[in-house]
Amino acid sequence: MLFADDPGGTPLPDPLPADVRADDLLATCAAEAARQAQALHRLDAALGQTLAMVRAAAGQADAGLVSALTADLQQADQLRQEAEGLAQALALLASLPRRPHLLTADQVRACTPIVALQRRLLSGGQERDCATFGSD
Repeated sequence: MLFADDPGGTPLPDPLPADVRADDLLATCAAEAARQAQALHRLDAALGQTLAMVRAAAGQADAGLVSALTADLQQADQLRQEAEGLAQALALLASLPRRPHLLTADQVRACTPIVALQRRLLSGGQERDCATFGSD
């Protein structure tokens, strides 16, 4: 199952900068990694509860249970994609000889197709969204 956040090519909202300092992006990536770890923790708990419900149903899957499991699995896939994008952003930073460089918004956006993650990375972590599993 694949969670599609954005097929790409979505323009950035006006208030986001056209470029970002590499040091600022690195700090934002560290904060983003912590946010993802918290979201993964909540997802793990939700999947555990869903699994307990499945076991309690003794093999009798009802529509609500299947729907809940499907939603949880979609969230897991979104977090996986965000983690991949974060890894790409960190790899981009690691490839630079020193960090005081400016990166274009397009370079950062190329790291991930997830618009919500693009916004968080380019806004220095100030941009929040409700699309991520659980609350921040």
